Amino acid sequence: MFFANILLVSNYSQSVISEREFLIFTKNYEKQNNTNVNTKILFSKFWLRKVLGKVYLPSLIRSTALDYNKYSSNYNELLFIRHLTNTLKIESISSNDLTNHINNYDTNENVILNRKWLNESYFFKRSDNNEILKELCGHLKFDYDTVFANAICIPCRMLYITSMFMPRKKGDRPLSVPKNSKNLAFVSQFVEIPGDVVFTVEYSIRAAQMAFYEFLDIDLEIPPIIPYDKNFKVKMKTIIKSFN
Repeated sequence: MFFANILLVSNYSQSVISEREFLIFTKNYEKQNNTNVNTKILFSKFWLRKVLGKVYLPSLIRSTALDYNKYSSNYNELLFIRHLTNTLKIESISSNDLTNHINNYDTNENVILNRKWLNESYFFKRSDNNEILKELCGHLKFDYDTVFANAICIPCRMLYITSMFMPRKKGDRPLSVPKNSKNLAFVSQFVEIPGDVVFTVEYSIRAAQMAFYEFLDIDLEIPPIIPYDKNFKVKMKTIIKSFN
């Protein structure tokens, strides 16, 4: 708490405060909170750095505490979330059980948690009515009520999985072997292979083949890209399937 307050006093846009300001704040904080602060620990861990009468706040530390001011008014709610995850080791929970834990916490800690804030905060990822699982059951021809009636579906985001599908224009991604390159090549899903489709094993293999065959002067044909999207048979199957 003391360290977070130091960050607030320093202003997030600044990385340094005077040693005098630091000492004044420390004394005021100790007096207001009837406590003693061991500032040596902060300096020994490099959370704070003292240089020529100035106290420096490393950018990484400041950015880590960036949300303190935003959530400082919900201190009890944050403690409750830590109680669930650290103390009770709960990773998933039903809405009813969450309500019960909130009620018990209110009673035991003599506080009144802000239920609206907890429900709207991003700390909880909700899956109302298991709609994702129901849709999956529909695709797989499973009876949801029979197989998954008591299941809890918790959606998980794969933060980088869609990055390769982001909008782009020609030239945003490099060719596997850039023009005039003699010893530099690129492989992975993020090189430009005209006519190919990302998110396939073939894409990664083809990119590597293009680089190796070029630089090692290997006289082998790279597997051609088959334009299935222009195949008449595929188009007919697509039309038929869309009307089923």
